[in-house]
Amino acid sequence: MERIVTCHLIFRAGYECIHSSVIRIPKQANERMARGHMIYYSACQPAILLLLSGLQLVHMQSAPRFTRTPTDQIGVQGGVASFVCQATGDPQPKVSWSKKGKKVTNQRFEVIEFEDGSGSVLRVQPLRTPRDEGIYECVAANEIGEISASTRLGVLREDQLPAGFPSIDMGPQLKVVERSRTATMLCAASGTPDPEITWFKDFLPIDTNTHGRIKQLRSGALQIDQSEETDQGKYECVATNSEGTRYSTPANLYVRVRRIPPRFSVPPMDYEIMPGGSVNITCQAVGVPMPYVKWMLGAEDLTPEDDMPIGRNVLELTNVRQSANYTCVAMSTLGVIETVAQITVKALPNPPGTPIVMERSATSITLMWDSGNPHPVSYYIIQYRPASSTDPFKEIDAIATTRYSVGGLSPYSHYHFRVVAVNSIGGGPPSQTVEARTAEQAPSSPPRRVRGRMLSGSTAMVQWEEPEEANGQVVGYRVYYTSDSLLPVSQWEKEMVRGANFLNIRDLTPNKTYFIRVLAFTAVGDGPLSSDLHIIAKTGVPSQPTELKAEVKSETSILLSWMPPAHSGTDAITGYELIYRLGDQPEQKITFDPSSSYLLKNLKPFSTYVFQLAARSKHGLGAFTSEITIQTPQTQSIPPPQEVTCISPSSTTLLLSWAPPITDEIDVVTGYSIRYLAVEREKDSVQRISDIPSNCFRYRIEGLKKGVLYSVTVAAHTDSGQGPESLPILVRTEEDVPSAPPQGVDVVVLNATSARVSWRSPVAERQHGKIRGYQVTYARRTAGERSASPKMRELLLTDSQPQNDSEHELIVTDLWPNTEYSVAVAAFTSKGDGPRCKPIIIRTKPSLPGLPLLTVMSSDDGGAMLTWQPPPVGLSPVIGYRLSYGLADPASDSFMVQELDSVARSYTVPSLRVGVQYVFRLAARTIWGYGSSAQVTFTTSNTAETTTDAMVTVPVTIADVNMSAQEDVPLLVNVTARNINSSSAILRWSRPKNYNGMTGYRVWFAVSYSNGTDVAMESDVSETTVVLHGLRANSEYVARVCVLSKNGPGPYSLPISIKTQPEEEAMDGSKVIDLLSDDISLCPPPSLSLIVFAVNFRVKAAMKSSVLLTWESRTTNSKAQSLVILYGDGERVEVDGRLGQKLVNNLKPQSVYTFQLTSKADPTGGMQHRADAMTAPNLLSKKPQLLEKSSSQSIATLQLPSVQTQANVRGFYIVVVPLKRQRGGNFQNAWSDPDEMNIDELLREINGTGRSVRLRRQVEAKPYISAHFQNLPGEFKLGDGHVYGAFLNRALVNGQEYVCFVLAILELGQNTVYSTSPFSDAVLFSDVEPQPIVDEEEGLLWVVGPVLAVIFIISIVILILLFKRKRAELEGRKCSFPSSSKAMSSQHPSDPVELRRINFPTAGLRASIIGYRRLSSMSSHPPVSVSELPAHIERMKANENLRFSQEYEVRH
Repeated sequence: MERIVTCHLIFRAGYECIHSSVIRIPKQANERMARGHMIYYSACQPAILLLLSGLQLVHMQSAPRFTRTPTDQIGVQGGVASFVCQATGDPQPKVSWSKKGKKVTNQRFEVIEFEDGSGSVLRVQPLRTPRDEGIYECVAANEIGEISASTRLGVLREDQLPAGFPSIDMGPQLKVVERSRTATMLCAASGTPDPEITWFKDFLPIDTNTHGRIKQLRSGALQIDQSEETDQGKYECVATNSEGTRYSTPANLYVRVRRIPPRFSVPPMDYEIMPGGSVNITCQAVGVPMPYVKWMLGAEDLTPEDDMPIGRNVLELTNVRQSANYTCVAMSTLGVIETVAQITVKALPNPPGTPIVMERSATSITLMWDSGNPHPVSYYIIQYRPASSTDPFKEIDAIATTRYSVGGLSPYSHYHFRVVAVNSIGGGPPSQTVEARTAEQAPSSPPRRVRGRMLSGSTAMVQWEEPEEANGQVVGYRVYYTSDSLLPVSQWEKEMVRGANFLNIRDLTPNKTYFIRVLAFTAVGDGPLSSDLHIIAKTGVPSQPTELKAEVKSETSILLSWMPPAHSGTDAITGYELIYRLGDQPEQKITFDPSSSYLLKNLKPFSTYVFQLAARSKHGLGAFTSEITIQTPQTQSIPPPQEVTCISPSSTTLLLSWAPPITDEIDVVTGYSIRYLAVEREKDSVQRISDIPSNCFRYRIEGLKKGVLYSVTVAAHTDSGQGPESLPILVRTEEDVPSAPPQGVDVVVLNATSARVSWRSPVAERQHGKIRGYQVTYARRTAGERSASPKMRELLLTDSQPQNDSEHELIVTDLWPNTEYSVAVAAFTSKGDGPRCKPIIIRTKPSLPGLPLLTVMSSDDGGAMLTWQPPPVGLSPVIGYRLSYGLADPASDSFMVQELDSVARSYTVPSLRVGVQYVFRLAARTIWGYGSSAQVTFTTSNTAETTTDAMVTVPVTIADVNMSAQEDVPLLVNVTARNINSSSAILRWSRPKNYNGMTGYRVWFAVSYSNGTDVAMESDVSETTVVLHGLRANSEYVARVCVLSKNGPGPYSLPISIKTQPEEEAMDGSKVIDLLSDDISLCPPPSLSLIVFAVNFRVKAAMKSSVLLTWESRTTNSKAQSLVILYGDGERVEVDGRLGQKLVNNLKPQSVYTFQLTSKADPTGGMQHRADAMTAPNLLSKKPQLLEKSSSQSIATLQLPSVQTQANVRGFYIVVVPLKRQRGGNFQNAWSDPDEMNIDELLREINGTGRSVRLRRQVEAKPYISAHFQNLPGEFKLGDGHVYGAFLNRALVNGQEYVCFVLAILELGQNTVYSTSPFSDAVLFSDVEPQPIVDEEEGLLWVVGPVLAVIFIISIVILILLFKRKRAELEGRKCSFPSSSKAMSSQHPSDPVELRRINFPTAGLRASIIGYRRLSSMSSHPPVSVSELPAHIERMKANENLRFSQEYEVRH
């Protein structure tokens, strides 16, 4: 309970608190105050302080206080009343509403609370009298207390309204405004006295005093400056005076915001860094609104939530030791995207495994090792050296495998090997060292220091030392000797020696000279023989000296050295005898005392000498050594010629001049020689000119190449030979005009006015100098002859451009369309032009059509009427037009496209939105494609505003429609084509480089010169090779290809012409296979499939879980055409192409799908038709509920489902589905969900194909639309017979079971989608006899036969009765209307249209009197005055006489 108390407290501490106002205090608060009062009187000081604190806390709170109270209102029945109540307090009071002490709970009463919690609005709609009249109370309460305010509501009927009651003359209208623009909601009201206008937004009052952007004009209109998204909502104006209050119809204000999902404009890059290094990763994303960008490492956020940057985020990484993947996340209200940057920390590789010796030879070792590294290694390095060496290791690098043979080793030697792995950072540590020895080999050098001496007259001892390069273990030696040196060594006597380095040769013939040679051998083979050792078989005579060598000491002296022969004490060497000679001159002898060297002087310079040496003892002269040869050096050489100069007097000659060399000797020069070489020609050899007289100091070199750089030297000759050459002089022969034309000249026609000319430079030998540029000459031709003066274009070359075998090209752009030209190219030097190449004949392509003259004006049905004049007549006839139109929104990239024929001059676009700006583009088409588009910006009419846009023709190219999508898509420039046979051709192109956003290709082709009946074909493919089938023989086609990306198609390539072969020249199958051998995996033989299988593949309707696809089949036979539809994650469905449509089910709501239509019989996997669709959101999740049904009136009351949001909803439709009766009398629904239905018929009704379509009689029990609402009501009476939005809510038939669902049409951007609710519960009125059972499965022959017989008999009887009845009615009408014989003759029952009208009257005429159906239907047509008859006829003829056909349908 609550108490009313008066608080009056006085404190002795000098403070006085007086509070005498009456407040409502809760019981708990009252008890707390009483306890505080008792503690105060206890005179306890601490308690007093505590009481003071509690009172201060109570003082901080406050009781409720009204800031706005509701005012009395007088409303009109069916209208609206709103009461506003706001209060303040601490804590914030809660506001509630009541009537007669009871809380308001009726469904027509809605309480809308303010966002700040300061109060609420009680809204009553619709008002009813007298039940809504009375006093309403607003109560505001908090913990301190509560207050109330009351108001009165009066409700008047329309017939009770006083004369001055306010009326809304012009209420607000639906408006769409761009964000940051000014929006004006109009409102005009009248009444006596003048009413005051206020505004409500979303049923809450608008306070124009607190909003700087929102103000109310004097006229009553509401003006919103700098509109924001929060301004979007439902607005209504309220007119109030002393007589009452009137509310306008609510109108929605939509604030259009350009929304672009986020995308990465600068995606992060992957980096490889050194251990401990630093890196900055940049991630940049764009969108509208701009997205937030953050970095993540796994699940860890690296960017704080409260410091998340917009658009761009740079992640700074320092001292990085481990590799990791960093994720960049861009998020906005339109979605979240992410991408990954990989940071790889480089590290030196691990040491490889220990090398293993796999094979060995005398000079190589084969090693194999394990990588020892988990990451890739760039290459390996093998390091090796002899085992006994301390020198640095030798290296072999760039080894890509783990097995390698090291060559160039010494036989039978020990080596150390190790392996080093190298990656992008550097080389790692080496592996463990392994030692290996090479295999043996035959000795590569003879035994050393072979010497001998006579032991007796018939015995000689030969000694030697081991070979320097034994290459293994020496097994033994063989000694060869003979007295006849002319015999081959194989016929000499031989002795084998093992384990010793000497041999005693016995049984020699005294006084004979013997020749001895020794070799060493290993287990592998024999080494080379030593030099001859000469021994005379005589006791005491020394053997020959060994190792005789000659060394030049000067120009006239030579030093000889040797090893003395072996001898005993009694056979001492007493001297030596030297024999030498100069060339072929006689020998000379010199003797000298024992020694091991001798210097021979006074020799002739620059001469060759031959020497032999023998030793002498007291017993005689020993054997001579073999001959050795040496040449003395030349004396001081003569200087080169002086003052050497060279000029080029002509293009093939050089004039060389010089002065004689400076020398002290007279007449020392005996002549001169010249050497020259073409330094720029690698194949040219050095040329010499000799025997130039000594008194000649100028020489002309002839027969040289033109414009070539030569190196020239001159040298003087003496008796001793040639002296040194002069320094080289570089001189170029004079240039001349080229003697050969450019090579490989090719001309490619690009379009109607340009062509690309390409060529290679002339042959290097015939350029005759530096090519300064090229001259392209082209001239028009008529009837095979030149018809105009030739034009020339020059291409100048820079010094840095290559000369030999370089490629060049030039674009010629001033050509005439569809004109024949001859093109020739010539090279030129500084001396002039060379010869031109053989002329190449080309023909330019016809020009694209010009700009149509387009005009747009409003049509009578709220659409737009387009009229145009064709473009100027060109060389190619216009074969059609393409019209595209859509909202004038830069962010919108979707346009409706309509193809029109060449004779069309007008087109009507129906049912455009009111007050919305549209863009219309019209382009003419020839066989070469579409020309420039005429563009008109048009704003549909609005009662509140008028457009100021000028409807003028603006030129715009086709690429402007999808400019944003084609900004970065590459242009294919290498498309090639070739015919295969009389009906097929093959197209090839290369995949564009450095472009990752490609999703496929689109191929366009058509007949080059068409009469307008041929249709250009477009189809999407995934490979770079396509075979075109079904072409006409001996016909010319044109084809183009473009790249498809996720943003749309890119620009088309330049048109390329293809001409099929005549029928008698078709290739056989083997040639076709050869032609396709390069692409056999992509393109099987062309005779296997027909690529043009369907056209106009598109999405007819998109529901929340299904999509209806349609196409036009190109097959001409009755055989089934098997097509395949691919979509989603690999899902596919097969369909007969002749059906022309397919409903794809089991899709996800509000998801984007791409459908591809291809032929199952096409083995190429090539051309595919593509269509994109977005499924609808699940807007209506609940089914309609049956509240009650009236069997007497056959009316069912349904509670319709609530709508989650009505944004972008164009309208709601109530669809009724009659069910079919099955065997046993039960009804069955053929669909479990409305999305499984083919709503094609319903869409035709919705799109308004004619009033007759909506009102015609339904002979069969098919689904139909019973109502259309802009805003879905809460309840709906099914079958009440009323018209809702031009649709008749038909009466329900007793005995028939029905279900229904709600169909919502949404506009998502430029896409129209259809969202459905679940089926309602079945509705059945069964108070009559049941209908005949429909059994679709009954098909037995014994049942069908008798039934057909009975039906046939009954049909004959019915026809006879009908004939008699109609004849009687005809006679009666003739008697009733004798003056209308002409009219009666037109109604003769034999007319099939009249019979249909009599037997099947349309639904629109059912309300007429049955007995006078014909007369009522004729009289129901409103009369047309004679003055308005011409205009009425023109309106009836619009849209191809559509209204004539509708009028005829209704009348008949």
